[in-house]
Amino acid sequence: MGSILTLLGAVKVDPSRSGNITQQMVDYVANCKGRCVLLIPPSGTRRKTEYWRSGFYYIALGAKVPVLPAFLDAAKKEFGFSDPVVLTGDMKADMDKFRAVYKDKRGFYPEDESACKLKAEEESK
Repeated sequence: MGSILTLLGAVKVDPSRSGNITQQMVDYVANCKGRCVLLIPPSGTRRKTEYWRSGFYYIALGAKVPVLPAFLDAAKKEFGFSDPVVLTGDMKADMDKFRAVYKDKRGFYPEDESACKLKAEEESK
């Protein structure tokens, strides 16, 4: 399976490297030659969660690359991409941009939708 994923462009992370996968991805994206795309589901699961996982935020901020929000709106039977979001480091203001993108988007199971917020937003209050 590993060789198939590699052929598809999957990035191997080194779990022995102090467990900091986020920093490994920052380094990978920052040093990427040519085109580099990471697809990361922010909730990290298909179950309802109180917060999004924050890795996507720290990877994009650290590598100084924009985030291209993707969406699937089951209610309207649409999918697509929003405008790229360039992160500023002001987490609340940056996340407000994502909340604006997803405010009217609904998945197949709206009752399982995760809140569009990061735990660090609340911790910084």
